[in-house]
Amino acid sequence: MREALSSLEEQGAEAYIVDLRGNPGGSVQAAVSVASLFLPEDKIVTFIQDATGNRLPLKTQGATALPPSDPIVVWTDRKSASASEILASALHDNCRAVLMGQRTFGKGLVQGVFGLTDGKGLVMTVAKYETPRGASIQGTGILPDIEAVIPSNILGDQDVSVVRKEDFGLKDGMCVEAMASK
Repeated sequence: MREALSSLEEQGAEAYIVDLRGNPGGSVQAAVSVASLFLPEDKIVTFIQDATGNRLPLKTQGATALPPSDPIVVWTDRKSASASEILASALHDNCRAVLMGQRTFGKGLVQGVFGLTDGKGLVMTVAKYETPRGASIQGTGILPDIEAVIPSNILGDQDVSVVRKEDFGLKDGMCVEAMASK
């Protein structure tokens, strides 16, 4: 993905859309790696909180692939879950992107799979994910800054005209408001 972003930069791209609609997630490590392409080093991507309340921050690593001035919009829907919610909230809570679309699914649990002696397995919830600002993802999902329902085929390979240039600038005002309310 780093090579693809570098190529787009060389071709003159000035803004980006990250489409996470219909993305059921994947590994947390992949979400941290992708977030590291968009955020400066050592930014919190997510917290893992265990049953006793201990919180472990997972942070970005390495250099970003894009200039911090390049605006980003992240599209989400009700099928955006787990690692895609972690990525969306990391970019949003670190004031890097505006979220558009629908509230996400709300899958924010860390589950461990334990093998049993009879060959079966036990899946057990061992922790939960929180956004960089400390909100729980589980059961609530991530609410977009701009609610919109747009069929997947509209944003296909070419047509991004539904994202207005002024939408990219919304993150600045929203981040000022969010930081002031802390």
